[in-house]
Amino acid sequence: MNGMGEKYFDVISEWICSFYSATSFYCNLIALFGRIKMRVAIAISIDLLCVYAILIRTKKYLEILIQKN
Repeated sequence: MNGMGEKYFDVISEWICSFYSATSFYCNLIALFGRIKMRVAIAISIDLLCVYAILIRTKKYLEILIQKN
């Protein structure tokens, strides 16, 4: 990827990674004090991790498509 698209993907992926880390930490902290169940905290963490993985995979596919053209 080149140009603005790569810049936006990098910014979005960094934001999602930061959001995932913070949300995972706070969900586990809240679960520790009994406000939500640990299963809910783990489910939220896994969902956010899947979103991050999909974003990275999409970026790699777009890079391959751009290189072929």
